[in-house]
Amino acid sequence: MYLPENFSEKTYMPAVLKKTSVGWLIEFYALHPTENRLIRKQIKLNRQAKRFARVGEFRSYAADIVNRINIKLAGGWSPFIESENIRLYTKISDVIADYLQEKKRELRPATIVSYMSFCRMLTEWLGNDHVKMYASMFNRVYAIRYLDYL
Repeated sequence: MYLPENFSEKTYMPAVLKKTSVGWLIEFYALHPTENRLIRKQIKLNRQAKRFARVGEFRSYAADIVNRINIKLAGGWSPFIESENIRLYTKISDVIADYLQEKKRELRPATIVSYMSFCRMLTEWLGNDHVKMYASMFNRVYAIRYLDYL
């Protein structure tokens, strides 16, 4: 897919209604959060098209859907986050903070000091480079790098 040079700040390409050899569909591109690139998303409308007696009525119905999708995309909506578990896209710094809050209720104060120390070391290692990383992106490779750092 060709993108203009100044397209880097865009997180989507607007939805459009298309008539193809297969049938009617709505097509748009949205930024996938983990892959950090625009990915095409298609919504097929063949079943909905059969419900209308005239093509004009269907086109106005589809135009309404396209308009709603474009408004949601402009507001920062991502169809990929909606279709997957939203907890996968929690920032790792937030997960660490929630983890410590949970452990404070369960453990003794002396143990909490140890947990806080380990979490502080992990946060320092993440530093500015990975502070916006999603928790689901922390995999075996990052764990090995962290252990090497320690």
